[in-house]
Amino acid sequence: PIIEALEFAHSKGTYHRDLKPENLLFTTTAHDHLKVADWGLGKDINKESLALTAAAGGVGGTTGYCSPEQWFYNNTIDGRTDIYSLGVIFYEMMTGKQPQVFHPLTGQQYTVPKPSSQNHSSIPLALDNAILKMIAYDLKNRYQTVSQLKNDLFVIYRSL
Repeated sequence: PIIEALEFAHSKGTYHRDLKPENLLFTTTAHDHLKVADWGLGKDINKESLALTAAAGGVGGTTGYCSPEQWFYNNTIDGRTDIYSLGVIFYEMMTGKQPQVFHPLTGQQYTVPKPSSQNHSSIPLALDNAILKMIAYDLKNRYQTVSQLKNDLFVIYRSL
């Protein structure tokens, strides 16, 4: 459900920009669902709105889940920003801690986070690789679309 929600929003030119565990809600109806909440920062992204955010000194997101481009390159925010935040959530689910990809005040890149399979042999290497690709510091090394991520996760799921 998270992937589908992002895929739909991105197809309409809308990006969440504040994905974090607190914004993922489980419903307990007849059919349990996971919903993406708090689209307050989510909007159609255009250069004018990004310039206003930057001029106001705003980052637009939550420390620890913000992508490097949210901190330093406001004009490059797109679907890859949400992919990064979702990758932080996945990494945190696998390891119990955040990956520390970069220092939010200086932008200095930290070392590449350790694959979670180093500490948990039950985690497939392919899943590790997908998560590390989601949280790549450089946008060019990240999944370019949620659809690409969805396809890879489906292949990983089918291989289990």
